[in-house]
Amino acid sequence: MDGFQVEVHGEICGACGLKIYGSAFSIPRLPGIYCGRTNPDGTGGLACVETALFGTDACRWCGAAMDKPYTYVGSRLCSEDCGESYHAHVLGDQTAALGTGRRLALWLTQRRRKTVANFVRPQAVAAVAVEASA
Repeated sequence: MDGFQVEVHGEICGACGLKIYGSAFSIPRLPGIYCGRTNPDGTGGLACVETALFGTDACRWCGAAMDKPYTYVGSRLCSEDCGESYHAHVLGDQTAALGTGRRLALWLTQRRRKTVANFVRPQAVAAVAVEASA
């Protein structure tokens, strides 16, 4: 995660609004600084970064900009493929649940292929490689 981590003192997280002291994330093409609070399972947290990328104005799977109004989760999925992936891996087996980094890894591989390995856990990179090749 070296290429995306920055040290800050009192900056505000762009997603949750909490002050950050220490390590934070700065993601290319995503304005702001985001905290990396620990997930409940003890892994490094990426929930704030993923919330910023896949929030109300974006596809919940791929992060593409969404113009249509939000009415339910399905209205935040830009294609059938994204819908299938979201239902299988976020709502289903939860391997891409908020904060796991899997959707972030997919987003990065679509935009910054050479730097993905510096950011996410190796198992997330392998999972995204399988997803992208399918």
